[in-house]
Amino acid sequence: MAGVTAAASLRQEGYKGDITLLSNQRDYPYDLPPLSKTVISSGTSVEQIMLQPSEFYRSNNVNLLLDWEVAEIDPIALQLRARSGERISADAIIIATGGRPIEPSIEVRNGASYYRLKSYSDAIKLRQMAKSSNTGLIVGAGLIGCEVAASLRQCGCDVTLVDASKAPMERVFPAHIRKHLTSRHQAEGVQFKFEKRLLGLDFSTACFEDGTNIEADFILMAVGSRPNIELAESSGIEVFNGVSVNDSFQTNYQNVYCIGDTANIQGVGRQEHWTSAQAQGMAVAHSILTGQRYVPRTSWVWSDQYDLRVEAAGNLGEVEQFHTRSGESTLIEFGTKQGQVVFASGISSTKEMRLFHRIIEADLVLDTAELTDASRNIRELIKENKVV
Repeated sequence: MAGVTAAASLRQEGYKGDITLLSNQRDYPYDLPPLSKTVISSGTSVEQIMLQPSEFYRSNNVNLLLDWEVAEIDPIALQLRARSGERISADAIIIATGGRPIEPSIEVRNGASYYRLKSYSDAIKLRQMAKSSNTGLIVGAGLIGCEVAASLRQCGCDVTLVDASKAPMERVFPAHIRKHLTSRHQAEGVQFKFEKRLLGLDFSTACFEDGTNIEADFILMAVGSRPNIELAESSGIEVFNGVSVNDSFQTNYQNVYCIGDTANIQGVGRQEHWTSAQAQGMAVAHSILTGQRYVPRTSWVWSDQYDLRVEAAGNLGEVEQFHTRSGESTLIEFGTKQGQVVFASGISSTKEMRLFHRIIEADLVLDTAELTDASRNIRELIKENKVV
């Protein structure tokens, strides 16, 4: 997302020079969120999730090179070398190498194996396994693990979801939202097992620290992701929990930039969400052409599980107190810090969540009691902007 958006934004902002977009994949660049959702549940084709139609690259004079793996970046000469030996020179280089699933440090015996979800072909394999198997085990009850669990159940496969934590999706959603989602998963037949630490795999059995053994026809590891920093690091570019960049996305080399999941932005950190990748792709193009610095926007995350749309905006870690706004068919849990809304999460509440996003982004201080009252119109409260 980040790299393709940067290329498109450079053209939209009037850049007339050459643009080369390198990808180590053979498919045209595609969107990643559908992999854990409709690709598994419905078999969505890769063409349906392409970030841009193939004609986009021709009509915008973007030289897209597929199956082109960069072996080295020369940040001084501004050259990239492929594993084949071919070299490309540039005036500026944007690194958007994304992330990959974490490989757990476990013992694997007797031909045991597990799946990961990092590509379209991985998602299709999981769909095929769900259609031909009775039981699937997912290790990791984060956002991806829970989305895959929902998708596998829609394929008719029994699912057990295991995590070392006490609850699913703890880093993304607050307690009431998590409880509602957990209940829905259980109603759909998903079995949860928490506070279980995986030790290893033995043939088709997962072995846990407390002595629990769980057998399954297939196992998916969904225990988080890490940024792809190896190329940057081996090329002498500064890394620390990602590629270190300033608020113009510049690395320690002036004309080498980094965006997306890999970028660790000074004063902001890493932002591993679709909306952030899109925003950074647009911002780096603007920065290269105008020198304007990046102003991070309020983060926005969403997830589709079964027929539920779950959203979150803001910074969960800043919350001092949580509040609930519950309507007839909607649920929002929002958090405040010193009386100001800094986070909100909702289920089936897209319209209201957009208004909460506005409240957070504008730093408005509204009456908390009125915000929790589902009979009160949030738009009107924003207009009144009652300061307390």
